[in-house]
Parts: sequence; C-alpha cells; structure tokens
Amino acid sequence: PEIEPVYELPEIREWIGFNYVLSDNDPEGKAVHFFIDDYQFERLWNDPDKYVEKLRQYACVLSPDFSPYGDMPLATQIYNHYRKHWVAVYLQRSGVTVVPTIRASSDERSLDFFLDGEPHGGVVCISTMWATQDVEMREKLEEEYNLMIEALQPCKVFIYGKRVEGLTDGAERITTFAERRFCVGDGGGMETAV
Repeated sequence: PEIEPVYELPEIREWIGFNYVLSDNDPEGKAVHFFIDDYQFERLWNDPDKYVEKLRQYACVLSPDFSPYGDMPLATQIYNHYRKHWVAVYLQRSGVTVVPTIRASSDERSLDFFLDGEPHGGVVCISTMWATQDVEMREKLEEEYNLMIEALQPCKVFIYGKRVEGLTDGAERITTFAERRFCVGDGGGMETAV
C-alpha cells in the first residue's frame, strides 16, 4: 500500500507514544509516534477501527514502526514493512493525518524495499535510536538517511532520537520521552537540529 504525502502540519507542541493515546484527554497540538516496543501497538494491527476515532484528534500520527530487525528472516522484515503501510493507508482512508516513518534494518537487503510505498516530497520521520550504539550502525543509518533524502526528496524531516552530526542538518528533532522525563536536552517537544 502506498502512503499519501502530507505537505503541511499544524504546530505540534508534544509527541506521545501510542501507548499513552487511550489515556490522553488533551490531544490538541499533539502527535503520536510508535518508537516503543512492538507489543504495545500490535493491537492497532489487530483492530485498527478501535483507535481511528481517537487518532483523528491528533495533529498527526506516524506510521507504526513495526521492527525490521536485521537478524529477522527477510520475509518477516518485508512483512513488517507491509504491515506499517497497510495500517498507515487504512488510517489515512479513515481520516487520520499519517506521516510515514522511514526505516531500514541492519540487513543490507532491506535497502531494496525500505522505501517501497513511501510518498515523495512530503513530511517524513526517521529514528536514530537504533543506530547510535556503534560506528557500523551509524554508517548504516547514514546510508539509509541519504538514500531516503535522495529518493523521496521530503519537504520536512522529523528525527526521533539523538542528534547525529552531519546527518540531520535542517531536520526537526523530536525530544524523546526519556529526555523529557529526565530533563535531558531542551525539555520540550521538539528542536531544530543544527
């Protein structure tokens, strides 16, 4: 399934994990991410209609980040990419503003399909969380990021996770839950990477 591009968003004052959506009573000005353990949002795949009405209330919702770990069988990586797209398109057709999450795995073969179905010229989000541990993972992230920029030519990029110098220039960094909770970084919802 092909995700439709989103070119503009209202101001977002805070990003929350999907695991907080049902208990959130003030969705105005907020956006939803899926950079949490997969088990916390499998329920969206199993019963998306249960969450559509609530998700429509947010400024935007990222496409679910079903994990494509490099040590998974290739078929499972492709399946999780498909599931991300199926849910994103279903939500879009149900009136939810969905921004695609771009993600390859550490398996080089994922570079052959990780951009399939992603929109050109729109807003996208990418995470650095999995790739800042060592030099090899950082190099894979750089390759993924550069391929994404070249192929999709996004109008805006959100980065969730730590700043990676030289990679995120001009992108808007989303402050992680841990940074907000423990007052690391700016303590707000976003910052522009420089």
